[in-house]
Amino acid sequence: MILVEYELLYDTTPAESIGEAYLSKLLDGTTELDSLQPYSSTIPNSGYENGLFSFYDSDGITVATQLKIRFQGNPALFADPPTVTEDISISSPNTRARLTIDLRALAQKFEATVNWNIDLLEDTAEEGLRLTPTNGEDYFSGAIPDLRTYAPTLFQSIVDVPIVEPELFDKGYEENLRNFWDGTSFDNAMSDLADYLGISKTFFSVPLVIIAAGGIAFYVRGGTRSPVVGIFSALIALSTGATLGLVPLAFINVLALLGIIALGYIFFYVRSTS
Repeated sequence: MILVEYELLYDTTPAESIGEAYLSKLLDGTTELDSLQPYSSTIPNSGYENGLFSFYDSDGITVATQLKIRFQGNPALFADPPTVTEDISISSPNTRARLTIDLRALAQKFEATVNWNIDLLEDTAEEGLRLTPTNGEDYFSGAIPDLRTYAPTLFQSIVDVPIVEPELFDKGYEENLRNFWDGTSFDNAMSDLADYLGISKTFFSVPLVIIAAGGIAFYVRGGTRSPVVGIFSALIALSTGATLGLVPLAFINVLALLGIIALGYIFFYVRSTS
């Protein structure tokens, strides 16, 4: 990034803003690399007296590049455009912290200019001097595109990319339940039967537990003559199957969700319509 501070004094401020009346060019020797119109939307005096504009380095700029800044009048407005050309040199890249310090000092200098009479900086106590949300942020963001990215601590509100860290779930407990029967004759028999049928052991064990839970519910209902007790005995049987590693915990969670929905239906909808 190349920052250029200028001073252009007139006894009477021209009708055209500085962006309309003047051009700035970045040169490599006699070759034009870039050009722009100085920014002047909110500052007093249409951008005249003191101001700032910027260029961004292109890939072709190196330490050996003979850079020049040319500030000249717009040929459409001047018969003989006034022109000033200055050599500039490239030094080691400055840090963002250095850029922030320099721009803060420049804003203080602009504030002290007699004819500006606007606030560019505001002391935010805990955060220190920041650009004002109106004049300060508008002018410096216009003079230096993408400044919020390069010097975010100059601004009172910072736009940043949130760091998203995916939550990692510990499945150790489920793994321990799943390995409950490892090495036992029951596990070997289940594995052999699942291999013979060409299915996963889980797809084999879950239906067995459901059938067993249904049988228990039917038996309990017959003994107590209460469907509710039969349903709860089936749920206990399924939970026991999960504890023994025969039923995945996700399956039990889905059943629990369906049970909550059923209870809500019984207690709220059925009663409200009866």
